[in-house]
Amino acid sequence: MIDKSKFRQAVNQHVKTVVSVYSSGGYSEKTFHTPLENFLNEIKPAPEYEIKQEVSFF
Repeated sequence: MIDKSKFRQAVNQHVKTVVSVYSSGGYSEKTFHTPLENFLNEIKPAPEYEIKQEVSFF
């Protein structure tokens, strides 16, 4: 189980990243995938869980 301060820190970092990307105006839907993946990796309950981006064929 993740501790509350680590979770809070991960949420704050994710929000800062998303706001920065959004404010820049140069983004697409895919631009947000890596920040989300990084956030999920930060809050995953155990190292053996694996978070992967979905492969796109387009």
